[in-house]
Amino acid sequence: MRSKASRIIRLSVLIGLILAIFLGYGVRLMQLQIVEGETYLSFAERSTTKRVEVKAPRGEIVDCYGRPMVVNAGGYNLILDRAYLKSGKENVLIIKLCKILEETGEEWVDLLPISEEYPYRFAENQENSIERMKKLLGLQTYATEENAMEEMLERYEISYPLDSKKARLLAGIRYSMELSGFSMTTTYTFAEDISKSTVTRIKEMGDDLLGAEIEEVSIRQYLSGDIMPHLIGQVGLLWPEEYAALKEQGKDYKLNDVIGKFGIELAMEDQLRGTSGIREIVLDKDYNVISVNDVLSPNPGNTVVLTVDSVFQKKVQNILKDGIIKLQQTAAPGKGKETDAGTVVVLNAKTGALIASADYPSYDLSTYRQDYAELAKNPLNPLFDRAIKGSYMPGSCFKPATAVAALATGNATASTRVDCTGRYYYYAPDYTPGCSYSYGCGALSVTTALKRSCNVFFYEVGRLTGIEPIIKYANLLGLGTDTGFEISGPLGRVSSPAFTESMGGTWYPGNVLQAAIGQLDNTFTPLQMAVAYGTIANDGVRMKAHMVKSVKTYDLQSNVIPPEDMIQVVETIDDLTAKQYDLIQEGLYKATTEMGGTSRSYFIGCPIKVAAKTGTPQATGGYDNAVFCSYAPYDDPELVVVVILEKGYQGYVGAAIARNVIEAYYLDDSAKGDSVQQNGTLLQ
Repeated sequence: MRSKASRIIRLSVLIGLILAIFLGYGVRLMQLQIVEGETYLSFAERSTTKRVEVKAPRGEIVDCYGRPMVVNAGGYNLILDRAYLKSGKENVLIIKLCKILEETGEEWVDLLPISEEYPYRFAENQENSIERMKKLLGLQTYATEENAMEEMLERYEISYPLDSKKARLLAGIRYSMELSGFSMTTTYTFAEDISKSTVTRIKEMGDDLLGAEIEEVSIRQYLSGDIMPHLIGQVGLLWPEEYAALKEQGKDYKLNDVIGKFGIELAMEDQLRGTSGIREIVLDKDYNVISVNDVLSPNPGNTVVLTVDSVFQKKVQNILKDGIIKLQQTAAPGKGKETDAGTVVVLNAKTGALIASADYPSYDLSTYRQDYAELAKNPLNPLFDRAIKGSYMPGSCFKPATAVAALATGNATASTRVDCTGRYYYYAPDYTPGCSYSYGCGALSVTTALKRSCNVFFYEVGRLTGIEPIIKYANLLGLGTDTGFEISGPLGRVSSPAFTESMGGTWYPGNVLQAAIGQLDNTFTPLQMAVAYGTIANDGVRMKAHMVKSVKTYDLQSNVIPPEDMIQVVETIDDLTAKQYDLIQEGLYKATTEMGGTSRSYFIGCPIKVAAKTGTPQATGGYDNAVFCSYAPYDDPELVVVVILEKGYQGYVGAAIARNVIEAYYLDDSAKGDSVQQNGTLLQ
């Protein structure tokens, strides 16, 4: 009985508690709905909740010692938000904002490829941008500047009376807004990196500029300046077509995001780009902030460590620039005086790491946008990366590749001798190409033929070897094939029947003679030539070319991609013995050290043993280029230096520049910079 009574009591207590809880909720609900209902209704009517993306800092770029080259700095962008910008009021707001920016000396984003002054003209060297504009506006490819402007005046309701300059201003910004995908979900960046005084002025105007907002952002700062700007690269706003391509790849980008456009900024985009966060902002009816809540914190991108020592890189750039200027001032007409452009590539033979890459003329990355129009007009094309993307005929610098093919196939041996009388008669009388030594070189071996750069020797061994083995071994050396470098360049090509026929020509048996000495259709990038000479110096071991040493977390505390992962062997040409490689290497060394060597006079007294080859590719309708390929030290190869001078006259003209680079690397402590000793050691 007691047990039953106890159960009844416990059940009664439980029911009482449940009723009490429900009664409490009921009372509170009545209070919220009846007593405080008007207050909360008013709050709901007055407040707006807005979710905004908090962009993560982009990863930075540093040199091999950790010296900053590309960093982030806090700044402000002026943006337009469609949610608060009344439809039909866009042009009024734009005019107001442009007036403020003009008065404060700021610039706004204008992507329209049409001149700012009347009569309107399409921008020079912007064919892709013009094509993109016509496509967006629904114009035919033959549409004129006036057609485009008329379409935009109607499309964007730009009403007369307006002077031509103001009409062009509105058209340029409205077009940029549409191109960037401006919508309820995508804001538009009106002006980047504006000053604090401009920020204050815009905020003070408040409701008068409804739809315009200030966004705190990380501004990219290119501290590297003129240090290899082509390879560092730049960022820019994402284009609609880029967005579509990235979306197909499953990548989470938004229109108007910043993305790498070229160089390492583009090549390492996946590592440099961070993960955005989300912030929830509650605003009252006057758009004052009531509360801010970080729903998701942003994660910064990773830091990319380059293989390049920025101080040595700057030294190489100066050596190239000074060398070209000296030729212009001192060389005789037709013998190098006309040299107006060139490039130097310095590679580590042991690892494939890029040590330096210099182009002349060049530009300053920190003022790239301001200077772009002038740079694009420059006939010497300073925007072009000659080192990685230039295609040059190698001339006699190709002869070591022919030697590799001949030795590998047995068509040349250590005992092979070819008698050069100054002309090659195998295809006589129809075709008798000559040697650069009209009086002849006498009987030569592989080694002495490389030392003297005898054409006749390589005509003969090239003919015996045939074009297919020459193509095969040139490719294995890294010529006419992908080097693995982070930034893509042209593959180049080795002369071949297939290419000749693709161009509507006929391949003749005698074509192999010119192919064997680096003429005909052989074209390669300076980087490919450096890779090939590094492979020869390594007894046939070809390393992957790279300029990223490692990838670290944003704070540099740990590796994301360690250095050892970047060093890769991509090919081993073991069809030659070490002694056969010695035949080639010795010939290149004798070219700089023995009487009759093609560049001996430039290396007299040089304390570093250098192996080298000169090349003077024949040019049509102009001056010959100078090509010089070298590596050092000869007995323990580390440094590969390739110099190409446009209109340089003879290959040996580049020898002085190569020697200066080699001596700067091994003998000039200032080329490595004081900051190295102050700041410590190489980043691992």
